[in-house]
Amino acid sequence: MHIPTLHHPELSLLQAALHDVLQRRGDAQAANMSGTHPLMQELVATARGFTQPGRGGQLPTPSSVLTCAELAVHWVFAHGAEKQLLYDELKGSTCDPCWFQAIEA
Repeated sequence: MHIPTLHHPELSLLQAALHDVLQRRGDAQAANMSGTHPLMQELVATARGFTQPGRGGQLPTPSSVLTCAELAVHWVFAHGAEKQLLYDELKGSTCDPCWFQAIEA
């Protein structure tokens, strides 16, 4: 089985935190670094899109509609007031609580 891994220091921490949240929740898909879990697949796809050559590390613009995974990835790279704003947005969103718990870890 292929286990997707992110080779970026901050994103790999988010990946590990999400895996930990899924394990603590007792999710059956948490084996093998949660590679088959839909939330992990969304995170990996979003993060790889962010780190692809030519993308230049550009995140979606704040005015665009962000998915839960994009909010979490954006939070990893934000600073100061923007980081708090994204934290509050994710906490108050309709996203799966795993996303919020992962960034709190």
